[in-house]
Amino acid sequence: MVMSAMVRLSRLKSRLIPPARLNNFGAVPRRGYDITSTCPLFVRAAHSAAAAATAAVPIAPSAAAALGPAHADAPARDEQGVKCLSERRSLSKLYWKLSKGKLTVWVSLSAMPGYLLALPGAIDPMVMAALASGTFLTSASAQTMNQIIEIERDAKMYRTAQRPLPSGMMSVQEASRFSMATGAIGLGILTAGATPATAAIAGTTILTYAGIYTPLKVLTPYNTHVGAISGALPTVLGFTAALGTGLVTSPWMAHAAWLFTMQVLWQMPHFYALSWIH
Repeated sequence: MVMSAMVRLSRLKSRLIPPARLNNFGAVPRRGYDITSTCPLFVRAAHSAAAAATAAVPIAPSAAAALGPAHADAPARDEQGVKCLSERRSLSKLYWKLSKGKLTVWVSLSAMPGYLLALPGAIDPMVMAALASGTFLTSASAQTMNQIIEIERDAKMYRTAQRPLPSGMMSVQEASRFSMATGAIGLGILTAGATPATAAIAGTTILTYAGIYTPLKVLTPYNTHVGAISGALPTVLGFTAALGTGLVTSPWMAHAAWLFTMQVLWQMPHFYALSWIH
């Protein structure tokens, strides 16, 4: 088909440019002059013939391979790259849900007022960063432990059935590794970047939330009181980050106790409202 198209082009050119015919300017075309580039009739015919030839001849499957391995593998690499990016985003979303990301952000923020209030000198950005990141990681660890323990119960409730573990989108082994890593790193950051007392309170928060509050859910309605305590402990982290163990004898102890109490009492109507709805 390509050869026949080229033959037709050659014949058309010979008819358009007879050897002895003058050009538009009354002279014989000079050697090297190509009227095919300026003649509209020939240009239209050439485009039509080229389009017909291209449509009639399919592109060989091995054409990309003929250009070399880099060109042949380009579509596969692009598709694989998009797939890997999508998987990483999906995995990040799963870990965010496992950490109860929104709640964990608020837990981290609740530690900030105490530090800003009790700080005796200038704000230390490194201590603030350690307090925020360490609190976030330890909270993520506690939330993950809670979901590991409650897989079967979460699977029975519509509100929690789509969480990463009961839905099967993540394994218990993956969640356990994540919980241990975030807990260890978070406590280490709080110890080195803030104070050991801050890390001790964060560890107590994990223990009361995952070790006491979660198992008590199926035993007594008073589990809510234990959960309220673990939810209010992060408000004390800021005070200890600023003063360490000196908080106990500091005038700021009364302020820390007041803020802790308000946080405990606020959680009661919150949890009871959730219990009423669900």
